[in-house]
Amino acid sequence: MSALAIGIILLVVLMALILLKFPVGFSFLLVGFWGYAALRGFDGAFGLLSSKVFDGTNSYLLTVVPLFILMGELAFVGGIGQGLYGAFRAWLGHIRGGMVMATTLANAAFGAACGMPQAATAVFTKVAIPEMLKAKTDRSLAAGSVVAAAGLSAVIPPSVIAIIYGFLAVAPIHKILIAGLLPGILTAGVYMGMLSLRLRINPSLAPTMPAVSWGERFRSLRGIWGMLAVVILVIWGIYTGVFTPTEGGAIGAVGMFIIAAALRRLNRTNLREAFLHSAEITSIIFIVMGGIVFFTAFLSLSGISGAMVNFVAGLTVSPTGVVIITMFIFLGLGCVLDPFSVVFLAVPLMAPIIRELGINSIWFGILVVKMTTIGMFTPPVGLNVYMFKTLRPDFSYSEVFRGALWFLSAEAVVMALLIAFPQITLLMPRLMYR
Repeated sequence: MSALAIGIILLVVLMALILLKFPVGFSFLLVGFWGYAALRGFDGAFGLLSSKVFDGTNSYLLTVVPLFILMGELAFVGGIGQGLYGAFRAWLGHIRGGMVMATTLANAAFGAACGMPQAATAVFTKVAIPEMLKAKTDRSLAAGSVVAAAGLSAVIPPSVIAIIYGFLAVAPIHKILIAGLLPGILTAGVYMGMLSLRLRINPSLAPTMPAVSWGERFRSLRGIWGMLAVVILVIWGIYTGVFTPTEGGAIGAVGMFIIAAALRRLNRTNLREAFLHSAEITSIIFIVMGGIVFFTAFLSLSGISGAMVNFVAGLTVSPTGVVIITMFIFLGLGCVLDPFSVVFLAVPLMAPIIRELGINSIWFGILVVKMTTIGMFTPPVGLNVYMFKTLRPDFSYSEVFRGALWFLSAEAVVMALLIAFPQITLLMPRLMYR
């Protein structure tokens, strides 16, 4: 059997293992190990295991991952999401659809402190849904706004998914992080425009709330100004080069700790949970990274990477056409897998093609992050929808997906703009210090 045939068979086995919910890291490790052993023998495979796996994860660039995860966990246990939602509700609740818009903007702001869509879904399912239902907001619209807007956490910096993409695609991580800022703001803006238009057509979907006094509005900002200051400091520092992404992650984590402690929302239990959950997520990511070392070595050795590059290069399709086709592949994977699994599975396959076609890896990376997060609220599975349903079993899947469809239409507009005008994504990275 040829090396290419072995590669194709084991690639199918890998996808089957992931779809069957076998741990992603061990899926990559097992398939990569057996594939490499089949082509180079067990001595070669064990030699790779003893050297390259450690070398592949022993990178200063990856130290940013646990720090940004810890920053998000501290923001989560510190009640930052509740404070953000309360502030935006105070300022927007009196306008048509203000409660839903407050959920969208609070999600965007929380994304700048968290970077994990799953955490954002959990926070705003608990915080925003009861308030929106109390205000007689349409159930589908309320659910759709939470599961869709949570994806902003993966686009707006700091984004853990963007960091992983940058490492796998050998792209500058500091520029990948900053590149997500304008697309994230654009997405929030298009969401707001869609909501405004829809509620103008059918105002009964989200009745207005009584206006609160200006004094109460300004008092609502007291609980969030510290978080906003930390986020702005981190983004500014990375953008200007005052500190590296890793240093920015450390400053962000310390800042969130101080803010949560000052707000008296930290105790021994939730602080312990924040550190343990951060360690758990980091461990999973690094186990997958170890498996990726085998997987990428196997891909190269089997000839799959070269065959895919040659196949795509021979197509009579422009690079932009290749990007569009690739986005639908990422969307399809994102519908059934979590974003990390999608990135780990597809980026090692696509990175050589992107380089061969001369496509900007930063621009492509943000498109990838966008499509994986869109998949999180797209049928038939949708990870955010599944999490929402777990927290709110009184909602049916059809209610949630029906509410998310309007946000999918807004995302179609956003993706069209980002593909047609790469400058939206690349403007801030090009203005950076290096």
